[in-house]
Amino acid sequence: MLTCEVSDAAPAAPHVKHARTIDESGRGLFIIASLAKQWGTRYTPEGKIVWAEQPTGSMETS
Repeated sequence: MLTCEVSDAAPAAPHVKHARTIDESGRGLFIIASLAKQWGTRYTPEGKIVWAEQPTGSMETS
């Protein structure tokens, strides 16, 4: 499992947006929500951490 985390100091909850062609932001979480197996948010005293998990491939055992 690959876990990716991004943090920022903003206390506001992240929201999935549907950015228009001319928008300069708002696509990141939409892409993550579309591709990741699961994602979520952890709040810290400094702000928040948004995390996403994605399987890295099959785990075969011999």
